Formats: sequence, C-alpha cells, structure tokens
Amino acid sequence: MLDLVLRVGLRHLGRRPLRTLLTILAVALGIGLSVSIAIINRSVLSSFRESVAALAGTSALTVTAGDVGFAEEKLDDIERVPGVKSAIPRVEAWGYLAGDESGTETLYILGIDMLREQAVRSYQTGSGEVMDDPLVFLNEPDSVILTRTFAAAHGLHIGSALPLATATGQVTLTVRGLLDAEGPAKAYGGAVALMDIDGARVMLGKDGKIDAVDIVPRAGVDVGVLAGALRAALGPSFVVEPPQGYARQLEQLVQPFQASLTFFGTIALVVGLFLVANSTSMSVAERQKEIGVLRALGATRTQVFSLLLAECALIGTVGALAGAYLGRLLASRMVGDVAESMTHQLSMKITMGELGFDRGVVLRAVALGTGTAIIAGLLPIVRATRIPATTAMRAQVNAGDRSSDGGKASHIAAVLGAGCLSCVLLTIAVPGLGESAPFASLAQAAGVLGVALVSPSLVQLAIRAMRRLLLGGTDVVPRLATENVIRYRRRTQTNVIGLTLGLLFVMLIAGISHSMKDTVMQWFTINMRHDLLVSSKGKVMQNAAQPIREELGAELADVPGIRQGARAVEGIRFLHVTYEGHTIALKAYDEPDPARHYWLFDARDRTRDEMGRALYHSQDPTVLVSTNFVLHFGKKTRDSITLDTPSGPTSFRVVGVVTDFASPEGVVYLARERYRQIWNDPLVSGFGLYVAPGADPVAVRTELDRRFGRSRNLMFILNDEFRAEFTSAIDRSFAFADALEWAALFVALAGIFNTLTIGILERTRELGMMRGLGMQRSQLARMILLEALLLGAATALLAVVLGGALGYWLIARSLPTTLGWVLHYTLPWRNMALIFGTGVAVAGIAGAYPAWRASRIEIVEALGYE
Repeated sequence: MLDLVLRVGLRHLGRRPLRTLLTILAVALGIGLSVSIAIINRSVLSSFRESVAALAGTSALTVTAGDVGFAEEKLDDIERVPGVKSAIPRVEAWGYLAGDESGTETLYILGIDMLREQAVRSYQTGSGEVMDDPLVFLNEPDSVILTRTFAAAHGLHIGSALPLATATGQVTLTVRGLLDAEGPAKAYGGAVALMDIDGARVMLGKDGKIDAVDIVPRAGVDVGVLAGALRAALGPSFVVEPPQGYARQLEQLVQPFQASLTFFGTIALVVGLFLVANSTSMSVAERQKEIGVLRALGATRTQVFSLLLAECALIGTVGALAGAYLGRLLASRMVGDVAESMTHQLSMKITMGELGFDRGVVLRAVALGTGTAIIAGLLPIVRATRIPATTAMRAQVNAGDRSSDGGKASHIAAVLGAGCLSCVLLTIAVPGLGESAPFASLAQAAGVLGVALVSPSLVQLAIRAMRRLLLGGTDVVPRLATENVIRYRRRTQTNVIGLTLGLLFVMLIAGISHSMKDTVMQWFTINMRHDLLVSSKGKVMQNAAQPIREELGAELADVPGIRQGARAVEGIRFLHVTYEGHTIALKAYDEPDPARHYWLFDARDRTRDEMGRALYHSQDPTVLVSTNFVLHFGKKTRDSITLDTPSGPTSFRVVGVVTDFASPEGVVYLARERYRQIWNDPLVSGFGLYVAPGADPVAVRTELDRRFGRSRNLMFILNDEFRAEFTSAIDRSFAFADALEWAALFVALAGIFNTLTIGILERTRELGMMRGLGMQRSQLARMILLEALLLGAATALLAVVLGGALGYWLIARSLPTTLGWVLHYTLPWRNMALIFGTGVAVAGIAGAYPAWRASRIEIVEALGYE
C-alpha cells in the first residue's frame, strides 16, 4: 500500500503542482485562521489565570465586594472568623501614566500592607531584597516599586520620578525599588507597581477602603468550611471564593466575544473543506481511466480507496503544518486589534498574555487539517471506487460532468440545506428556543451550511433565468457559456458553494459591523449631548481612565463660558458589579435638566419623562435596565432586582428599559446621589459640561485645559471630537475581521481557479472539436471567461440576498443570545454593492488564466486527448 502511495499518489500530485499548491493553500488558510483565533483566545485566558495566580500568592481564598471596595473596618470581622490564620488587605487599580496622550500606557497599582504582606506574597530583586531602604518606602507616601521589565521599557531606575494620573490630579511618585519578574511581579506582563496601602488609598481616592482581602487558613482547616463561615460573617454583599474564581468571572465575560471569533474562523475552515472536496472530486474525475487500470491490474476497491484517501490526508497534513505557522503569524498581527476590540466592547482593560505556540498547537492543527481533508474527500472517493473497472477504463468517461448525476447531487445538497435551514426557522417559530445558547450556536452553523448547500440549485435557477437575456443576440458565445454552466452541474456546484461561503462570510461581517455601528451611533446621538466631556487622560470610552473626585465639578462650573445653573456640570460614575453571578455594568448619572426631557435615556418601553421622574424622584431605590439585561435575566419594568452593595443587598424597582452597550451582559442606571449613598463612593468617571449660550466651545475648552489640563491631568473633548473618536473606536473594534475577510475571499478565488483550470483539462477534446468546427481562439477564451463571470454574478447576487436575510436573523434572533448585544439590523447597501462587485471580480480573475489556456489548445492534440 505504501509503495502504491509513493509510486502513484505522489506522482499524481507532482504532475498537478498548481492544483496541489492551491488546495494546500486553502487548507493552510482555513487552519491558519482557526489556529490564530485559538491562540488569541488562549492568550486572553492564560493572561487572566496567570495574573490572578501571581497576585494570589499562597492565599486560599479572596474576599471582595465589587469595584468600589468596602470599609477597612471589615478586616477586623474577617480576622475574627475561626480558621483564619492571616488576612492580608490590598487596594488595586489601573494607573495611567501622566503625559501619555494615547492613554495606552497603563500600570497595575497594588497597594499592600508591608507588615502583613509576607504571609501571602514574596517579592525579590536580584540581590534578594525588595528595596534599598524599607523605612523610606514606608515613611514616604510617594514611594513606588516597579518591576525591572517595566522600568527598563521606560528608562526608569531607583530614584526616578514617575508621573501618574490620580483621583486628585497628577502626582509624581519616586521609584524606591525594582523587582524581578517573579511572583506577583509577573502579573500583567510586569506592568505592576507596588505602593504602601495608605498612600495608594489617598492617591486612588479610596480613603478608608479595601478592595480585597487575601485569606491564609490555619493548618488543617477545610477551605470550603472556612469560605462558608466567612460568607455567614460578612453577608451576601461579599464574594468569598478561591482566587481562580475571579479568573473564571473574567473568562465568562469575554466568552461571547471569543465565541464570535470562533464562529467566523469556523466559516473560513468550512470554505477550505469544500475546496478540498472540490479538488478531490476533480482529481477523481480526471483519473477514472487510471483508477480502472489499477483495478484491472489487481488493486482492490479498498486499496484504491486507501490510495485516494492517503492523498487527501497528505494534502491536509502539509496544509495544516503550513497553516499552524501561518496562524501564529496571523495571531501576532491580529492580537493588538483583538485586545483593543475586547477592551472597547467590554469597557474594561483587557491584557494579552504570551502567544503560546508549542507542539500541542501544531499537533491539534495537523489533526484538524488532516481530519478536515479526509472528511472532505470521502464522498468523491467512495463514488469513484464504485465505478466498475471496465467502465472506468473507457476514454472520456466523466461521471462528474453527467447532468443526471449533477442534478441528483444538487437535489441532495438542496434537501440537506433545507434541513439545516429548518433549524433557523425553528428559532423563529418557537419563542424562547433561540435564547438557548447551545441551540443558538447550532442554528448559526446550520444557517451558514444550509445557505451554502442550497446555493447551487438557486444559482442554477438564476442562470436559467439569465439565459433568456443572453440568447437574444446572434453571438453564439453567450449561448454556449450558459449551456456549459447549466450542463456541468457537479463541477459548478463546488464552485458555487466555495464562492457563496466566501462572500457570505464577508456579507455577515459587513451586516453585523454596520448594524452595530448604526445602532450604537443612534444611541450615542441620544446619550451624548453635552458640549464638552471631561475625564482624566486615558481612553474614557473603554473605561480606561482614572476616576476623579466629585469636588472638581464645582471648580469646573466657575470657568467663564460654562452655562450658569445647578445642572451645568453633570457627573457620571461607571463601574462593573456582579448580578446573579454575571458581571454587568452600572452607570450612575447626575439628574439632567428636566426641561430637556431627560434626553440621555434611549427609552424603549416608557417616555423619557416618566423614566426620569421615577429614577430621580421616587422614595424607594429605582433603576433602569438595558435591553440585553432584559434578555439575559428576564427582568422588565415593574419587576425588582437585588444588587449586592457595600451597604448590603439592596432591592431596586425597575422603572424602565433603555438601550445601552456598556456591557454584553447588561447595564443598570442609577441616580448618582442614590448610588453615592449606597456605595459610599464620591468618585466620578467623568463630567459632562454645557457651554453658555453664545460662548465658543473651543475657547472654553482652551481655558479649561489651561487651568486644569496639566495640573489635574485632565482632558477636555468637544462633542464633535468625541463623536469622531467614538466612530473610529467602533471601526477599530472590527479591524481584526479584515484578515478573516481577505482569507475567505482568497480561498474562494483559489477554489474557482482550481475548478476552472481542471475543467479545461476535462474538456480538452470538446474544446478541440469547437476549434475544429471554426471557433476562434478569442471566442473560446471569451466563452470560458463568460462562464466564470456568469457563475460569479449569480453566486454573488445569491450571497448578497441570502447573506442579508441570514444577517437579519443573526442580529434579530441569534447573536443577542451568544454575543449579548441587542441591535437593530441595518442593510449595508454600500457593502452589498461592493460584495457583488467583488464576487464578479473574483470569478473574473479566477477565469482569466483558464480562458487563456483554453485559447492555446491545438486542434490536433486536443482531438487525440483522452
């Protein structure tokens, strides 16, 4: 068998180097995209786990109570719980380097109690010491310890000044020590800064608070029992869990985004699968006589089957190996865009770990590529082995081109496609079924596969309809081209599926990105009507900016040009909280001017005035909830929800539903005065300012920047500038999809090129007869090119129409469940025209070489070809 593979299989692959290379490239691209997405997803998760593990040290449990922390007096309650050996408090926050206008330079600030810290975490330098003088570190509140990695990257050393943005403005810290990247210093790639806990509290605006307490149990104490005792002592507002629990929360938060990446990567892999099936089918059709000879010489059906399957496996293995390394390259190119996209869509800092690429990645890629190639080749190989030897040895037998077989295959594909699309219809017909995440994911895959399988039959119908338009003139070339496309059904079927999947992929991405952009911009227009937005320097849209103290609002209101009145300066607080085990966003707004009818609410089920009065003037605690909160938790207006707060579990009455995109899990709105009382948090994430009538917003911004820009490390953004940046951020959040689109189109291009080139070989004698009957070389070339263009135009039109319908279903029914966003579907008209043009262009490019090759056929040689 091995000798048969080496002598026959490899020789055949070597005789068709272009087709072999294209098929390998298709597998490599599909595997490459899949591997790159897997590498990036694993990088995100490993970053979470490694950072949490590094910070946990030897602790067995961690006590937390949300983003704003809890009163430090609770530390005494924790220490009194039986079984607690050590309770080590810390405060933590992301710091932002002052003077960095991009806001990309961040630093994880860890405020620690040096007298307790050694019980849970150890720090070291090359000499074994943390710092030159521990007493100086404790006595000087501006002291900070950095990692050697971070210090080297920024040209810092012991004694250097480090300017940071804080809740009270810009402060300058002094580097008192440098750490090796070991233990906690390994977290977040070494971007860690240590401060004394009291100095960190003042700088971060967390006076009298603790963010977390790490617990070391006494010897022999059961961790589960101790966790229960801590929960009983502290109450339900506190989360007591192993350090790994926080990593799991973060993993749960990014899971919808990762699922979308995997979904698109799978489509690209399926495109490659159909190309392998196409190539194998054409190869089998081309080698029927060879197969018949092998059978006549004594080769069994099993041996022929194994030979052809081994060729598929070889192509899959080589393509997978190339795809694994291509995936690593793609991951390195895409990781920045994906990190920024996740940060923007989740409104929290997302860091990427090391892009792992080891033997396991390569082996999984090989297994996936080889398995995909084998599955793709099974059907044409089984069909080939069933042909009797005597039949296969006859010249010019080409089962792949028989209209009856092609029609049967098209019918089978259409039936299977209709079955797949029934899953989509079920989510529409059965309320609530599409809200099941497993079934929603299954329906998404079934919808894409169903469209691909029904596309050949629909394209045939479209071309038959187009035939009447093309047969009206005297030119015989369009007639022949149309008849050829209709007659060679099986060959055109694989072409259509490959191109449909490629264009459908691009159409779905365009539909989703366009709908998100349009929906979010509509919401932005309603939600952002301030003349100026104020925040500390950073990326305020991604919640990547240091919170500031609310007292600053009074100083801003005194600047000339700011509208006079109690509501000229409005504060907003943004943070994440936990609800029923899920991380959601919380927004607390100062009351806007009622005369403006509470414009900031994109109301869904009540008027803005009704919502505003109920939120700001009810005696009992009230909230508004977002549309995706309703989707995930089933809560709506007049229901109640209970949030765990630093003041204990608090019940809030839902008084309205709004649109918001701050979190895929859901958003709740509170009146900031109510929030301040319950959470005991005087910080704000930013201010919205109104300019006085007749004042120049640019001039006001200049004055604000002169007074507060450098001294308080603040930035002031005009409404139009913020809108432009917001639009750009949305575009950047889909930047990673560009690589996926181009790869899918290339795979489709390779598929059509492969099939058309092989089609010339199969039709050599037929084309020679046409030349013998008087057809000119230019006519022959035009016929082949027109066949490709007909296929491209019909398939592109189909992909645009069905892609639009499938995109509407994804946006309206499926993606809200898997991704968490409730969007309004908007047809991407401009993209639809571009996609149609791209489909025709791809087909034209793919048909150019086969058309030229057909025109070079010599009559005598062609008539003797078998």
